Amino acid sequence: YANRLARMLSADVYNRAIGGDTFFTALLEAEEVCRPDIVTVAYGTNDWWKHNPVKFAKECGEFYRKLSEKFPAAKIFAVTPIWRSNFDMETPFGAPTYETEAVIRRCTQNLPNVTVIPGWNLVPHHEGFMADKSLHPNDLGFAEYARNLYEAMKKFL
Repeated sequence: YANRLARMLSADVYNRAIGGDTFFTALLEAEEVCRPDIVTVAYGTNDWWKHNPVKFAKECGEFYRKLSEKFPAAKIFAVTPIWRSNFDMETPFGAPTYETEAVIRRCTQNLPNVTVIPGWNLVPHHEGFMADKSLHPNDLGFAEYARNLYEAMKKFL
């Protein structure tokens, strides 16, 4: 979605995405080649199936705090997990995927440059929008993701 979103925003994109990762604070220690105006983060779904709520909150809070400190002038958008077909499977988190939104909101509530964007409805809840029929959007899914994310973000820009 990053390149599509950048086109909609008429912005350059510097994609630091690491698919399959969790809230990864070490990523924030790297030297940056630019100072972004906008940052989007879409972590959470992998943390949901790996961590209990306490560890999820600890990792999430630390990540967003460090990101906010690193880019204090940037508008940071915390995109909560999108729909996945197995959203209600049993995981260490102990609740469906969409319940991560409340944790992410609590972790970012005191960070003035972070806005939470609910991800649950950014991609239609249908396997036809997923390349793997489960979680990872296909081209059509990414088109919906980018369009809906843009619509959610633009009122904050």
